[in-house]
Amino acid sequence: MFKFKMTNDTYDKLKWLTTKGLPAFGTFVSAVGLIWGIPNTEKVTATILALITMLGGMLGISTNNYNKDFNNDEFIPQLEKEMADKDEEELIEEEGDVEDSEEVANMDNPVDLDEIPQEEKEEMFEGE
Repeated sequence: MFKFKMTNDTYDKLKWLTTKGLPAFGTFVSAVGLIWGIPNTEKVTATILALITMLGGMLGISTNNYNKDFNNDEFIPQLEKEMADKDEEELIEEEGDVEDSEEVANMDNPVDLDEIPQEEKEEMFEGE
């Protein structure tokens, strides 16, 4: 089966065109054409409406394919497998928030601030 896919940028532009741009343009063409008596105004307006309908269908197909790709039963188990294959240190390094993995290990054993000398406390909290 053919899967119609597009980039996020293309999707956003087509969605704007389909939901705002072309309907406004079609209304303008219809109003001005009828006011000024321009021939074939109804045919031009119907063509714009057909284009809007076609683009709406394409966007619907694209959205459906996107949601299927990320909500299917294969995606979550694959992600879980990738996470299980990595050990804790690899995950910490990827996270990038923790400079030293020893800091994470020590978080299970919190330090009692009453046991730390006052000078060390002042150094720890300097600049806050």
